[in-house]
Amino acid sequence: FFQAEDGIRDYKVTGVQTCALPISKLSDASTEELVAALGSSNGWQRDTAQRLIIEQGDSDAAPLLRKLVKENGDARARLHALWALEGLGKLTAADVTAALNDSHSKVVVAGLRLAEPLLRVLSSQGESAALRALVLAKAADSRADVQLQAALTLGEIAIDEPAKTALAKLKDSPNALVKDAAAFSIAARDPSLPKESQVGPNLAGLTE
Repeated sequence: FFQAEDGIRDYKVTGVQTCALPISKLSDASTEELVAALGSSNGWQRDTAQRLIIEQGDSDAAPLLRKLVKENGDARARLHALWALEGLGKLTAADVTAALNDSHSKVVVAGLRLAEPLLRVLSSQGESAALRALVLAKAADSRADVQLQAALTLGEIAIDEPAKTALAKLKDSPNALVKDAAAFSIAARDPSLPKESQVGPNLAGLTE
């Protein structure tokens, strides 16, 4: 600003000089280049790369995506890679297990969501049993966003006594959203219970 002779301050707004992020043309990119673009700092580029990977349906992308899930240091890139695998129909229990063991809560949350179709049929066999145990363990995670998704996921997978116990504990959570999510899943699994008496105001709209 500058001080005018009459004592009134005038302000001049100017743009901040910044360097534009380089945007690569992705329409002609190879599969390897598209997977690499999932690690871009530019959100549009990440979204576009994921879309193109799925649209092109190149199965050769799967091992590259799995490598990214396990090794890339950017949680955003790992998330895009997971959903790209899902979009390609190449997601495996091992991929979901890697997500559930991730250090970043948002990747764990994605892992819980991705586990749902794999666990809708109750099985005590191999990878399925191990994956179910890992999902149940996330119900005791200290992070609220993980607990919230665990409560919702337990309402989507095949139910058993350990899952019922986990939901009962989550229903006693001091976090209102987690509490309501657990109540919603319990009500969804037991049609004899009136949903309006089980679900709190934070998730009431989900039952309509």
